[in-house]
Amino acid sequence: MLDFRVRSKTRQLTHDFSGRRKFLVLFMMACMLTVLCRAIDLQVLSKQFLKYQGDIRQIDDVSVSANRGMIKDRNGAPLAVSTPVESIAINPRELKTDDKNQLKQMENEYRHKNNLEKLTDTDKARVLNDFHQERAVKIRQMEKLLNLPSEKMAELLNEEPLRPFAYIARRINPGLGDQIKDLKLAGVYIEREFKRFYPTGGVSAHIVGFTNVDDIGQEGMEAGYEKLLKGTSGSKRVIRDGQRRIIEDVESIKEPVPGKNLELSIDQRIQYLAYRELQLAVNANKAKSGVVVVLDAKNGEILAAVNQPSFNPNTRSNLKESLYRNRALTDVFEPGSTVKPLVVAAALDGGYVSPNATFATQGTYQSDVIRLKMYITTARWI
Repeated sequence: MLDFRVRSKTRQLTHDFSGRRKFLVLFMMACMLTVLCRAIDLQVLSKQFLKYQGDIRQIDDVSVSANRGMIKDRNGAPLAVSTPVESIAINPRELKTDDKNQLKQMENEYRHKNNLEKLTDTDKARVLNDFHQERAVKIRQMEKLLNLPSEKMAELLNEEPLRPFAYIARRINPGLGDQIKDLKLAGVYIEREFKRFYPTGGVSAHIVGFTNVDDIGQEGMEAGYEKLLKGTSGSKRVIRDGQRRIIEDVESIKEPVPGKNLELSIDQRIQYLAYRELQLAVNANKAKSGVVVVLDAKNGEILAAVNQPSFNPNTRSNLKESLYRNRALTDVFEPGSTVKPLVVAAALDGGYVSPNATFATQGTYQSDVIRLKMYITTARWI
């Protein structure tokens, strides 16, 4: 009898993964060895190179302005001195770009304030909008503090292409500079400079002259003795943060050499008296201009030299260039009676006349060379 029942056959299938396992282990070990080699390369072999690359992105050399020399009168009274001031400059590109660190800080504050574990896209958009509004408010505050035109900052931030650097205020009071610094605006930089101050104002303006915004002499002694007065700038090494702001001084590379002082023969007391009397005389006679020069008769030193009209070198906005002209040195005028003592002295010294000689004038005097017209028609002693 035949049995047609299907007999079940038990098959045992065996899979050998040892090869794959070995490959995986070797691959992981190779990866770990690569990471280890790379770490050794970065921490040991390339340490100095990487340190240098990091330093050049954070450490910078900046110029240190030198103090300009003083101008004094013969008694040591100051006629021109330099005082420390600050200038405000901006990087429009950086100012217009969102500060990631400050934005992240505002997001964290928003998250803690509202007890949120994670910010949604809507929350982030709200924080970004607050950041833009806060920056706009600070920019308006800066414009108000610096008394800038209302459209000045808008023009700088909307220029195409954006410039990398621009001054918005020069030679401001350090206290005002501290208020700008407290705004903590990215892209706003404060530079220390020196501003020239003239204690005597218009009294000695034509002699002393003045400097421009870069502290370079433009008129008078300031221009004539520029090399003597200006000094030599120094340099120092500083550390900057991610916003390129100076956060620490590292070392002094080169000390600035201050300019030398300049002492004039002018006596400021006589200068003031001459200025006052000339101003009264010009006003009383309704003259367009006037000049007074006071000399020391013993050695010819100039004790005073004043001009009218004058100007204040501390505030020169909207002044005409004609006011800067030192008429006592540049203008030509007829000597008139002031030369008569010299002519008489030369005639007596040469023996051409005697002390008791007289000349009868009849309105004109004819010599072999020239015919002179006289305004005095009576005989007078020389």
